[in-house]
Amino acid sequence: MELRKPLEEETLAEVGYRNVVSVPGDATVGDAVRAMQAEKVGACCVIDGEELRGIFTERNLVARVFGAGLSLDAPVADCMTPNPVTCGVDDALHVVLTKLHQGGFRHIPVVDANGRAIGTTSVKRAVRFMGRHMRDVVYNVAPEPGQFPDRPEGG
Repeated sequence: MELRKPLEEETLAEVGYRNVVSVPGDATVGDAVRAMQAEKVGACCVIDGEELRGIFTERNLVARVFGAGLSLDAPVADCMTPNPVTCGVDDALHVVLTKLHQGGFRHIPVVDANGRAIGTTSVKRAVRFMGRHMRDVVYNVAPEPGQFPDRPEGG
């Protein structure tokens, strides 16, 4: 099956995204980590009122907290990625994937028509989507590059 058509026609709203996990702008890094652990996610949005201020991810934790020798009591606002690139629920999947790829992101906030953060999506979700649409390719990948099976597995 060709992947181009679903990537162009299906939107993030149709594929789905994770509900927003968030902390306020005055939260600590520890608060953000606990929120992420509680929901088993790799990123949380930093929101003041209804305004998206930033995103805090596992990468931020490693690079900007541990890498800088900061404690979990540091303000999350000092360690987050401010003014993050976002995607909308009506964005076609190829648009979302392009933003993830071009930015080198693993997670990206999802916003509604008013710009309010309502969720996040990730590379992991995109890979699952592609796996569902290209099962014969994904599940029959040869262990060696350039090696191809004579027939589909189980056939």
